[in-house]
Amino acid sequence: MAALANIASVDEATALVHNPGALADIPGTTLYLSNVMVFVETQFWLRQLDETRYPELNPPGCGTAGHAPCPWPVGPDGFYTKPIVPEANVGILPYAAVTSDLARWGRRDIVVGLALYLPGFFGAVLPADAPSQYNFISGNFAMGTATFGASWRINDKIAVGGTLSYNLMRMAFTRRMSLISTLTDLVSVPGLEAETAQLLLGDITVDFTGIDHGMSWGLGLKITPLPWLILGFNYSGSTPAQYDGGVSFSAQRNPSQLPVLLDTAGVKLPTALKIKIEIPHSLGVGFTVIPHRQVEISVDARFWLYQLLDDLKVTPVYDAKQPGREVIDAASLTQTNFYDLSYEFGIGVLVRPLRTLPKLEVMAGFSYDKSPVEDPAFSLSSPSMSSYNLSFGVRYTFAGRWRLLASYLLYELIERDIRNSVSQPPSNGRGAGRSHLPSLELQYTF
Repeated sequence: MAALANIASVDEATALVHNPGALADIPGTTLYLSNVMVFVETQFWLRQLDETRYPELNPPGCGTAGHAPCPWPVGPDGFYTKPIVPEANVGILPYAAVTSDLARWGRRDIVVGLALYLPGFFGAVLPADAPSQYNFISGNFAMGTATFGASWRINDKIAVGGTLSYNLMRMAFTRRMSLISTLTDLVSVPGLEAETAQLLLGDITVDFTGIDHGMSWGLGLKITPLPWLILGFNYSGSTPAQYDGGVSFSAQRNPSQLPVLLDTAGVKLPTALKIKIEIPHSLGVGFTVIPHRQVEISVDARFWLYQLLDDLKVTPVYDAKQPGREVIDAASLTQTNFYDLSYEFGIGVLVRPLRTLPKLEVMAGFSYDKSPVEDPAFSLSSPSMSSYNLSFGVRYTFAGRWRLLASYLLYELIERDIRNSVSQPPSNGRGAGRSHLPSLELQYTF
């Protein structure tokens, strides 16, 4: 991780993720433990929403003589003057793995590995009264993965490997919806029914929790055509994720009147949602050059094929025994795929600076990571941004069997200025930020 380029040169149990072909060059039996903490700093200035469709943000007349200031005042440039900043966020990425060659069975050329890890464990809370409440108030995503892999060194130049993983995923979020916006299509003027519902109940809070599980797989290849040159290749794929779970609705005002109003209007709300999200296949290629025994230079290129994905499909599930018209359909919830190819180019350097301490290694790296999300699909519920990334780390092997790495990674998120959002409500605005990722890794060789 510390060098930001490791497809060809990965030399520990994370080869199960980066290049299973490199697993073949981990001798003996090893235990590997690591953890990455993620600290995110972001701020976003949102363009003013349509006050007719979202009347709860600022009370009528606020900011004028004789009235209280607006909670979210709007400047002359059409932006809310206060930035939207997370009140809390968390990210934890632990990884534990065991690898072993099969030397005891006479097959030192074969290495197997098993890893248990969280490739994604994130959560965030935004201000509940902010304009972003109609996209996201709070939520979390957790993915636990068990990966088994094997690698075979065919000869002194070529090694191949593969992995098979089981993934358990959970997604939860809370957001609000305006009844006026929900009951009025984009080209119509709000009617009396929608305005009355908004007046009586205010905004509706939506809570969803969904769970899914699936499989993923990977292939890797490591080629050493020359003693000073290593080539690496990888591929990974996954089954789509479909989060099935219950959804609940609560009213901002007169919450007990929500079922009564729905019954009077002859409509009903879904009891569950099915959210289908395809996961992109990825390809990676890298090489490592060793100009001197104390220096290694690595270059990686990784590609995620988001442009091949289908639309994000959200299907509401209704109680068939409950009477009433279904006011929310799949067409209104499904998000069109405005994704492009995502890629990351990285370069890393590993140096052994002291001949008196040959087991001391210093690493540094730089990469550029392009977001797959085009401007129309940008949303505050998933604010994807391109980034410039810098890393630094120190690794040391001691007592012959222990190896410790401490590293730090900085993601500098490149500012986005969104003007053509198709989300509802629109996520037009500008934002930037950075992420800090300190990590520790420990390996023991038996």
